[in-house]
Amino acid sequence: MSTFTALDVQDVRFPTSRDLSGSDAMNRDPDYSAAYLTVRTDAGDAGTSLVFTIGRGNDVQGAAISALASHLLGRNVEEVLADLGGLHRALSYDSQLRWLGPEKGVMTMAIGAVVNALWDLRARREGKPLWLTLASLSPEELLDLVDLRYLEDVLSREEALEILRRGAEGKEERITALRENGVPAYTTTPGWLGYSDEKLTRLLHEAREDGFTMVKLKVGADPADDARRMRIAREVMGPDYPIATDANQRWDTTEAIEAIRALAPHDPYWIEEPTYPDDVLAHAAIREAVAPIRIATGEQGANRILFKQLLQAGAIDVLQADATRVAGISENLAILLLAAKFDVPVCPHAGGVGLCEMVQHIAFLDAVAIAGDDERRRIEFVDHLHQHFEVPVRIERGSYMPPEQPGGGARCTRPPCATTSSRTAPSGRRSPRPTAPSRAPSPAEHCRASVRPSDRPPLCLTDFPAPRGPRMERIALHTRIAPGHEEDYDREHARIPDALDTALRRAGVHSWRIWRDGRDIFHVLEVEDYRAMRHALAEDPAYQAWQKHINQFLEVVDDYGGEDSGIQPVWSLPGTPAETPTGQDGGAA
Repeated sequence: MSTFTALDVQDVRFPTSRDLSGSDAMNRDPDYSAAYLTVRTDAGDAGTSLVFTIGRGNDVQGAAISALASHLLGRNVEEVLADLGGLHRALSYDSQLRWLGPEKGVMTMAIGAVVNALWDLRARREGKPLWLTLASLSPEELLDLVDLRYLEDVLSREEALEILRRGAEGKEERITALRENGVPAYTTTPGWLGYSDEKLTRLLHEAREDGFTMVKLKVGADPADDARRMRIAREVMGPDYPIATDANQRWDTTEAIEAIRALAPHDPYWIEEPTYPDDVLAHAAIREAVAPIRIATGEQGANRILFKQLLQAGAIDVLQADATRVAGISENLAILLLAAKFDVPVCPHAGGVGLCEMVQHIAFLDAVAIAGDDERRRIEFVDHLHQHFEVPVRIERGSYMPPEQPGGGARCTRPPCATTSSRTAPSGRRSPRPTAPSRAPSPAEHCRASVRPSDRPPLCLTDFPAPRGPRMERIALHTRIAPGHEEDYDREHARIPDALDTALRRAGVHSWRIWRDGRDIFHVLEVEDYRAMRHALAEDPAYQAWQKHINQFLEVVDDYGGEDSGIQPVWSLPGTPAETPTGQDGGAA
């Protein structure tokens, strides 16, 4: 017998806003991020999961996950893993937390993180990839995982069981075919809104060369830009090549209809998220008005009830399930069953931190044990951040190939960089509820924990508490570690003195973020007045002593103090006031 001992929630962020990877009409400057969960046992093993966010949402999401600790800590692991459907229902119907939804928002995503981490643990204990762990269950066992409340007006238990029994027929043959051929992917890599026409063209050529049979472009910011980019894509890919588009909720109903009709001459394969994701009637009206152009949505769909309504209303042609938006495997099983009932293909959303690695298991389960063979099925693929995962996705000839390694796909190659919260049951006993730490960590303690040389990924972002009060100037600075001094820098950076935090705050620094890419170090400062900060730090002995010490390991002097500093603000983050430092500091790049 083993016992759950800890829910560790860690904060992982990647500065994708730097090159506008992930940018779209609604989300202009995302820093791809994840609230990363490890559920630990006294047997020494652990389950891993994450919730994808695009930056500061990690702070809220991490707190929500930690609030669920009392449901697990001190409990028997084997009993919980044997009834994960029951655990899902217990979490979903915790009345005090359900009040924050119900069954939507950060609490639902937190529940999904816990449920998915437990499935990862179960799959690891069984020595199977998650998709095969689920596919090995009987129809009755799969159905026991599903909460049919609010669904039985369109999907009875008998109908759901019939779908699963039908899916079990020929399952072994489909598993063999899956291992040989995979599931086709489509790629969004070329289509980010912030990319130049030249980069778009180059990446489209690469997508075709890599075997992808569909690409997707972001649209919605400007009609002229949308038409130009679609025209480029159509010229590069040819008249019969599927090109999907994604508006990321940018339009109202009438605006969406007009915009989609304007794109129709370029033959978009589908229009994704044309309007607000919960507006079922708007999706239905848009679909009717622009037929035969397909309407797709789902990545922001919070629960099975919304998907039921979208399908009931005939509002969508493509359902885009997400691995971390809903309350875990149980909820996604309900969504897959609904899609099968209405014969709507599931083309999962992916592309964020770990989403490709996680959502493939849902698509593989659908392919072998629920909907079965469906030529309309595709999984989204974006080619970034996979190197940070223990089992990165494997794309061959434009298709996702199923992993054979145990687990659900979310585990990083090394521990993520910044622990934001942790709940551990003392002496292996269950804690009645999570307790707050006796004091908040100082910024220096947070930063030291965040950048330990033993556990830092190549790219990570750590941050101080979010600024409040006056409007901030946001400045990015760039330094570089001198060749051969990486270990020296790591050692000394782990010893940042508390006096440095005091100096920075006294000088008006409200937030200080750091990330590292090889020898390059990037600092993002949020300050009330950049020039005033520089002058204050130039006169601060503690700060100057630290800078003199650390600069011996740097090629570019990382010195905020004094007008003769060689440091250059390399860019200003979106939202920076119009006035930027001038003179030897230069302007925003």
